[in-house]
Amino acid sequence: MLTEQATATPRVRQRRSSGKVEKKRADRKAFGTRLQMARQEAGLTLEELSQRIGGIISRQSICKYELGNMKPGDEVVRQLAQALEVSTDYLEGQGLKVDPLALRLAAGGKLDKEKLLPIEARLSCWAEKYNRKERAARMRNEFKNPLRGFIIDSKQSAEEAARLLRQKWELGAWPIVSVMNLLETQGIKIKNMPLPEGTLGLSTKVDGHPVIALDFSRKANTVERLRITALHELCHLLVRIPADVDVERLCTHFAACVLLPRRPFCAQVGEHRAVLTRKEVADIHYRNGISSRAIVHHAHDLGIITDEHYNWWYDEVLNKDPKEKTWASYPFNDKPTREACIDSILEL
Repeated sequence: MLTEQATATPRVRQRRSSGKVEKKRADRKAFGTRLQMARQEAGLTLEELSQRIGGIISRQSICKYELGNMKPGDEVVRQLAQALEVSTDYLEGQGLKVDPLALRLAAGGKLDKEKLLPIEARLSCWAEKYNRKERAARMRNEFKNPLRGFIIDSKQSAEEAARLLRQKWELGAWPIVSVMNLLETQGIKIKNMPLPEGTLGLSTKVDGHPVIALDFSRKANTVERLRITALHELCHLLVRIPADVDVERLCTHFAACVLLPRRPFCAQVGEHRAVLTRKEVADIHYRNGISSRAIVHHAHDLGIITDEHYNWWYDEVLNKDPKEKTWASYPFNDKPTREACIDSILEL
């Protein structure tokens, strides 16, 4: 018995030692990711960050920190945080909590866990700075969920949720000129940030506050796609959807119903149509900021057009111009502006 214990002890110690090494490596990598995201949020190169600290930390050392090859001591962490205008809590992984991300992916898109970590770190860093600026400008904007407790489990309930939202937010039946401005005035923060290929948008809560992240710089993201993606992510934030239904499709249906409610849509084209003309679709597209593809899909979902005409639109029109280059673009430059306005207040 003594011999067995003596033989087992080194193996146990080896496993524990290996576990500690792995934990330290993971801690270094996570610290490096947070540091890199904070530096990118500040718009600094490695050299510029080194200079901001007075050159006492070389760009080579900062690069090693970001790669996770080594981790600085407490004093260096303090100086890095000060230079980047973030808290040491953020760099040490104890900053604002980011809830699980709800992602809108392109068809066939996937995103592994490793790519989520930089996104979460960037959102935590940005939200910390944003909150600080809001307090300084006395512009704190609280969020109240107008659909609290609402469950979407069908197209009909998604349409009802959209109708109720427009009622609660007093939107009437009018087109929404700026989706981003609407969401920001309702207390939802919108972050313009690079997103991995195949990711159209995402939503989460940071420290309990709703956030939507979109990539406004990507050429593939037309203003129409960004608008419907923002409302798609809004659905994730506002309601509960059972896991046994097509969650993403219902969120997109909700978004289309917010942009183009049944009543004004039918007032223009009728409740049942054998044919929708290109001129009609182009007019709705231009005035409501919703793509022609989404309009045709929405008309089919609402039962306005038949399966046959829906298929005709895709076969004869939409699939021949997938990027909708032959259609007029929505004329309004729909982007978030609230943070820039707060910056202008603080510059006074």
